[in-house]
Amino acid sequence: MRGVAAQVTSLRALDAQQASIESTLDSARDASRLAESGYRNGITEFLDVLAAQNAQFAQQEVNPIFTWVRLAQRVPVRVHLDRVPPGVHLAAGMTCTVTLQTNGNARS
Repeated sequence: MRGVAAQVTSLRALDAQQASIESTLDSARDASRLAESGYRNGITEFLDVLAAQNAQFAQQEVNPIFTWVRLAQRVPVRVHLDRVPPGVHLAAGMTCTVTLQTNGNARS
């Protein structure tokens, strides 16, 4: 149960981080709109508009949110394939589901 609790805590932290990033991006968008409005009305200079747009675009490029998937422990095995179906391209490191057949009984 500790593993589940840790995963739930991690998800909550990611949700909080995502909300913070969205709030910061909203603020950058508002600042950009205000700078453009101020420029159109003769209140601010065009450099202020460029700076606000630059900050907005820089914030949009930040995306530190990753979805982590906990994988089962990997066990190295040697697999011999009698026949590879046409059109199937195999490469090292691919994920697969293995079915073992012993004495006529199949087990996954």
